Amino acid sequence: RMPLTHDVQAGITELFRAQEYEFLQGIEEEIKFDGMYRPEESELLYINNFDDVDGIKTAILRPQSCHELSLKNGSLESIKAIFSGYIKNGTIRVLMQGFDRRRIINANNFSLIHNENVFSKFDGGGLTLDNKLTAIIEDDKLKFASYHYLRQIFDMSAYCKEATDQDLRVFVQNQAMQFADAQ
Repeated sequence: RMPLTHDVQAGITELFRAQEYEFLQGIEEEIKFDGMYRPEESELLYINNFDDVDGIKTAILRPQSCHELSLKNGSLESIKAIFSGYIKNGTIRVLMQGFDRRRIINANNFSLIHNENVFSKFDGGGLTLDNKLTAIIEDDKLKFASYHYLRQIFDMSAYCKEATDQDLRVFVQNQAMQFADAQ
């Protein structure tokens, strides 16, 4: 939970809702995730019965029950995602952006901000938000376009099947494939 001024909260809400619109814009089909298919621009992948082990939906339902973010002790470095959400017609919708260290504004660096036609030194700490969503959780359904970015937020190992030795032997015998060394 990030303490925000009313104006900043309104701006973030507007930003995330606009990104939600862009995320869903032009989507013609949602395809069940199987670990192998890469969606086209007009497609999203989804996982039903997504296990909310991180309590994200609870944070939307009861935000005051979450710990407040502190800039002490490098807490920004541990953030994997920034999210916002809302409830509409009894459905919880979570809007998620991936987050990495490049989005941290660190007081140890020499950061500049531009205000009123002049740059000045920024002495605080902070972060920048992304310009797009990584995923949407709608009740127990997770929607996303990129597995690569999604797994930077969540441990997805429960949703991917690891190939067994037998699976690999069958794969190597496929006539459409050619291997210099089957081992």
